[in-house]
Amino acid sequence: MVIDIACAKKKKKKKKSRKRYKIFKRYKRFNRKNKKIDARNYIKRYEKERKKRKSEKYINNSTH
Repeated sequence: MVIDIACAKKKKKKKKSRKRYKIFKRYKRFNRKNKKIDARNYIKRYEKERKKRKSEKYINNSTH
């Protein structure tokens, strides 16, 4: 009986909450043909922009 109860409980799957993955998914929808390469480039571009935005915020906050 003990073994049956233990087996009855299923492990919950972890949701993929990584930002990179979300961006990839969103971009994949638009580009069906060569999606992997395009998505990879898109992710790189997005991360660059994000870093830029972060640095801009930091500069703006430091001047005040």
